[in-house]
Amino acid sequence: MTGVQTCALPISENSYTVVIGADQSVLNGFTITGGNSSNRGGGMYNYGVNPTIENCAFINNNASLFGGAMANHIANPIIKNSSFMSNSASESGAIDNENCLYVQIDNCQFKDNIAGTGGAMSNYSSIMALSRIQFDGNTALNNGGSFFISGGETQIDDSVFGNNTAFDGGGLYLTGGTVSIEKSYFLNNAATNHGGALFIESGSISIENGSIVMNTAVAYGGGVYSNAGSSLMLDDLVISDNQAVYGGGAYFLNSTVNANNCHFERNFATTFTDPHGGGGIYSSGSTFTAISSRFTNNKANQDGGALLINGGNASFSSCGLTDNNAGWAGGSIYTVSGAQLSLLNCVLSNNSASYGGAINNYANSTTTARNCLIVLNEAIGGNGGAIHNHDAYLILKGCTVADNASTVLGDGIRYYNGY
Repeated sequence: MTGVQTCALPISENSYTVVIGADQSVLNGFTITGGNSSNRGGGMYNYGVNPTIENCAFINNNASLFGGAMANHIANPIIKNSSFMSNSASESGAIDNENCLYVQIDNCQFKDNIAGTGGAMSNYSSIMALSRIQFDGNTALNNGGSFFISGGETQIDDSVFGNNTAFDGGGLYLTGGTVSIEKSYFLNNAATNHGGALFIESGSISIENGSIVMNTAVAYGGGVYSNAGSSLMLDDLVISDNQAVYGGGAYFLNSTVNANNCHFERNFATTFTDPHGGGGIYSSGSTFTAISSRFTNNKANQDGGALLINGGNASFSSCGLTDNNAGWAGGSIYTVSGAQLSLLNCVLSNNSASYGGAINNYANSTTTARNCLIVLNEAIGGNGGAIHNHDAYLILKGCTVADNASTVLGDGIRYYNGY
């Protein structure tokens, strides 16, 4: 069917669905509005078919269960140049995808949709490719303000997640499956619990050539939150101006994280609880590796202006950690609970805190630095202009520690029951 037409029903009517998809059909130029399904797919339902939907608008449709605007079940739809606005459902406010072989969505807008889970869209064990998508102002009462993913494979390119909200994962929530995101932006999303932009419950995600900016979480991970067993690959990514109580930029819990050529800047952890903070990153029991990355102008009210490493392992190679600040300890890095920290060919400069202007190494942690430049850091009102080593192990090889300052003890390094 082709034409500029409107298929509308009064929202109070209990239509099972407005349009039933047919195999190899084309729906072009229609507005679907007022659908109100008691099950799934208020606007359109596709089961085992391969339709093409283009130049359409799905507005103010509702489903009691899944997919307020559209439900795809074992289907392979192609959706292009269309908009989905103000749709609602218990799950998947606009589009629900279940066990689909291949769903393609290109150049579409999802705005002001709402659901309990997956404010705009959900993917349950489907293969999906999304490009040039705008998610704006969608809401999930539980998880995934714009997108909830459970299993399957999802590829997202050249897309924007902005102004979406949820309890966990203001922009996107992943539990199982693999996700690849390229040239995409997460801006001004919010979580009332964890993961302002992204919440990674489990599964594997790679994010490349994009940014995660100005997102907030009330508790953990202003930009990103990852849970036990998750795997994250971050390449050429900017994470900046995010805020949370713990882990302003990101919070990694028992996860494996690789960051290559990334920039963490102006992130803020607001807690005053010791030992907590992590303005840029809070890594708890995780394996975190950073190569050729920068950590600048991050702040924690308490500990770890750029990073707080609570147990686990963290390694940095050819990284710059500059102009970070902690209100109490570890202007750049704070280690605790037996954390293992390795620094190779790194620069730590112009960082500040009360204890350990650059590094506060604490509580049976081990910090090993090789060929690093540690200069112009300051301990204000405390000890260890460059490093404060407290009940911990410190190994320096081929490092330059110079021009640091402390207003109390140890302009360079202050040992307090350290090794």
